[in-house]
Amino acid sequence: MRKYNSIITVILICFILPSIIHSQNFKFYPGVTYDAKIPTLKQVVGHDWGERITSYSEMERYIHTLAEATNRIRVVEYGETWEGRKLYYLIIASEENMNRLSEIKAGMQKLADPRKITPAEADNLINTLPAIVWLAYGVHGNEISSPDAGLLAAYHLVAAQNDSLADLARQNCVVIIDPLQNPDGRDRFVNYYRQTRGRWPDPDQQAAEHNEAWPGGRTNHYLFDMNRDWFVQTQRETRGRVKAFLKWYPQVFVDLHEMGSNSTYYFAPPADPKNPEINEAQVKWLRKFGRNNARWFDRLQFDYFTHEVFDSFYPGYGEEWPMLQGSIGMTYEQASTRGLVVKRNDETTLKYRDAVQHHFISSLSTIQMTAHHSKELLRYFYEYRKNAMEEGRRGKVKEYIIAPGSDPGRANKLVTILMNQGIEVKMAEASFSNPKVRDYYTGKIQAKRFPEGTFVVSTAQPTKHLINNLLARDLPMDKAFIKEQIRRYKKRLPDEIYDITGWSLPLLFDVECYMAETSSRGQFKVLTEPPVIQGKIHGDKARLAYLIPWGTQAAARALAQIFRQNIQVFCADKSFKLNSVNFPAGSLIIKVKNNPEDLHKRLEKIAQQTGVDIYTTNTGWVEEGIHLGSGEVKHLKKPRVAMA
Repeated sequence: MRKYNSIITVILICFILPSIIHSQNFKFYPGVTYDAKIPTLKQVVGHDWGERITSYSEMERYIHTLAEATNRIRVVEYGETWEGRKLYYLIIASEENMNRLSEIKAGMQKLADPRKITPAEADNLINTLPAIVWLAYGVHGNEISSPDAGLLAAYHLVAAQNDSLADLARQNCVVIIDPLQNPDGRDRFVNYYRQTRGRWPDPDQQAAEHNEAWPGGRTNHYLFDMNRDWFVQTQRETRGRVKAFLKWYPQVFVDLHEMGSNSTYYFAPPADPKNPEINEAQVKWLRKFGRNNARWFDRLQFDYFTHEVFDSFYPGYGEEWPMLQGSIGMTYEQASTRGLVVKRNDETTLKYRDAVQHHFISSLSTIQMTAHHSKELLRYFYEYRKNAMEEGRRGKVKEYIIAPGSDPGRANKLVTILMNQGIEVKMAEASFSNPKVRDYYTGKIQAKRFPEGTFVVSTAQPTKHLINNLLARDLPMDKAFIKEQIRRYKKRLPDEIYDITGWSLPLLFDVECYMAETSSRGQFKVLTEPPVIQGKIHGDKARLAYLIPWGTQAAARALAQIFRQNIQVFCADKSFKLNSVNFPAGSLIIKVKNNPEDLHKRLEKIAQQTGVDIYTTNTGWVEEGIHLGSGEVKHLKKPRVAMA
């Protein structure tokens, strides 16, 4: 009997499933007609919305074709992935707003820094600028429905003919759509899916097409989860995205994701714990956007939930980092099909087109809310950043002081990360004193003098909320929430914290840092470019060897460059002193013998690129410690690293 049942099931799948998945009567947004001059996805790449999982190259072809068909949309390249795929965002607005994009962008820069405009100028900007809403799709490459929803949203906004929402959105907003944040991961998933599915998609959750082989498509080329990278910025995709964000300063930012197949749909407000730098105004806006999403979903009979999971505590998320810049940042999560169709535990079937539609509808709902409240959102954004400055002035911590310390390269790297996020940093042009600073590591309060080149980050600036998140030693969590987690732990219940809870950048970079309770006085300049340490070779061209003291990041970067160029290098296992310079254990020795003729020129370039100081010597005789010919000097072999 089981045999016959299996045969019947296969027959039903072969004849019924294709018609269910590819029904031509399905309407993503009923009641709207579209301009026939604007090409659909099917006309450009050969499949309809939700009919197949669109690859990166198909997406790229479509957005360029769309931009050629109408002046309501512009394609902007903002970066490139490690595998060489270009990153784009789309700008969608009315013809009038498209003609003044430079003016709008300049206006947002002024609103973002209330120090540079008067209240009257701010009022004028708020009354004349459209709001910016940024929708970001597919940061996890195997969370597949959102990029197709992003393409559909772009098409709808430029092609819908009898839709008041699209008309209002183009007039009151500039809509920015990042259709695919992780092209490398998505193509990894799409290729795997197309290779493992049969003639018809299999809804069984255990089917190969629903279960990727390692490493899967979630991460980027270097297997990094870019939804944890917004402030650390280790990946080039993130750096490009942050740079683009800071050109526009959107009032609303949504990061669209997927979750397990047996779930429904999540939108704001988020779960506890909340980041302590989130204010009440933001909480109210999150509820307003959530309520509007709920109205749309109720009307269309879509299931959803809020505030049960997905907290907003860690500032590296695509919702929380924008929140700390003054945006209304939100995460949306759709149950994933991980293919074109999946049968869920409750015996219902979830189709890819439905997942695409849910993200499409939440996108339109968000745009609608922004368009209806554009002036209020602009006002909120300005007040948020203005109030941040006042809170910094009144707050206990007036400044974070970062001294060069024993490894200036680490301090420079930290400052570069801060500046890349729009945080203002000053550098001391002469030594200065502060009468009341708290040591970051010991907590001791003292008066202290700091050398020239020390960095000062004032909290009395528009990015105060982000500054405190990144530089505070500890970010307090709600006490009632902690108490509940302790209770759960004692009951052997899982905690309710979604992800990361600690991330202090001064601790991460191991820099000398102080929290000042009074503002420093002295000669300072505001940095306009990230600081660069210029390394150099000390001394003339060596006849015997070049020496690099160990113990800094610059020295490690230099060693990596030396290995890449196949230069022979040795390491001193014990310390020594030569020409009055102390070289600790681990210092590098590059002998002229058995190395390239142009060794000096190569090392000169390495010093400039890495910021390392290199010393020359014409003798192996040292003043203290081991000689250069000692048995404690070991040859370093170039590593060949395998990943399994």
